[in-house]
Amino acid sequence: ALVQDPKFEEHFTNARNAGLNLEKMDFNDLVEQVLALYGAGGCEVRKELVAAPLPAMVDSKSMRQVLHNLLKNASESALEAAERDEKARQDGESRPKIAPAALAKTELLGNGMFAFSVSDNG
Repeated sequence: ALVQDPKFEEHFTNARNAGLNLEKMDFNDLVEQVLALYGAGGCEVRKELVAAPLPAMVDSKSMRQVLHNLLKNASESALEAAERDEKARQDGESRPKIAPAALAKTELLGNGMFAFSVSDNG
């Protein structure tokens, strides 16, 4: 039998009760808004967004937080990998120097659906 932590259940009950403020917006615009927050920080964050608008019903506040978390995690991973590689080079290992980078990407899947992904070179 599956045993659930009461705190876990409480968290999701609170989340359900909080309600969502859904609004129709272009998902690419939302991605662009979050990407605008990422400037100089040592990790280049690139984008490959489809040219067509991607209409979606989202809670913009919650989705901005999700997008921020994904991009932050990717940036941190890439920076940590670059630091490990630099230390290895300083220790005499032969490794190529790779600039830390992350990629935010949207793609059309058909039938009005799309995908969003974040990748990094860490």
